[in-house]
Amino acid sequence: MTSAGEIGTRVGSGEWSAVNVARSHLERIRLLNDKYKFFCFVYEEEALAAAAESDRMEHQGGEPGPFWGVADARKDFLPTKGKVTTPGSEALRDWVPTEDSPVVERLGQAGGILLGNTTSSKLAHAARPTGARSTRLPLRSCPNPHGGGT
Repeated sequence: MTSAGEIGTRVGSGEWSAVNVARSHLERIRLLNDKYKFFCFVYEEEALAAAAESDRMEHQGGEPGPFWGVADARKDFLPTKGKVTTPGSEALRDWVPTEDSPVVERLGQAGGILLGNTTSSKLAHAARPTGARSTRLPLRSCPNPHGGGT
């Protein structure tokens, strides 16, 4: 497994392509998400467009951020401008924030590429998501009991 720091360094140096990194992650999501339901929303087209922009900036000598070209996933309780963000709640199933949370904003400024939102427990108040968007854990235990399996 390659760390986010190493991916950022390799993409920033031109050794790796951000588009290829994003495609690799998206392929893995397609392969496993139907079974495990880690992601409640996947933004494939936007992720690939952001990765292509990252590659373009790299070729033009842009100043790489610490997560330049790093594909990431964000919990569904983090408000993301223009994206449905449900916090695991049916009451918020249609909520589209008008601004990013500070975490989302900083990841974007650092060069992160949003692949999608990962499943969250209702209003982030339980160790595991429940209901229609429940995550199915691939292992008997989860190293981070608050991650809901993601």
